Amino acid sequence: MGTDGSIPGAARLHLVDGITLLRPEEQVFTAMLAGFANQQLARNLARSTVEGRENTVKAFAAYVNTYPWQWTPAMVDEMARRPALATGAETLDDPLLL
Repeated sequence: MGTDGSIPGAARLHLVDGITLLRPEEQVFTAMLAGFANQQLARNLARSTVEGRENTVKAFAAYVNTYPWQWTPAMVDEMARRPALATGAETLDDPLLL
């Protein structure tokens, strides 16, 4: 906890009261990716591993054209069945399954 009793990464540390976000979904997704990267870096994973996982998540988001909180297991299954688009979703190391 911070000196003011806040938890590191808490939204109120990054947002200003009374200000509306212009593109909230996009901004939340970007913040989620940053948090995902920070968690992995804290585990001393190689930056190349973290970037590869982030790129996989971004590619999947572009493929299904939705944000993570709207994803369904069927979307992951569909992508995994397409050989040209598959990211290895059937493996335990896949970022979509972490």
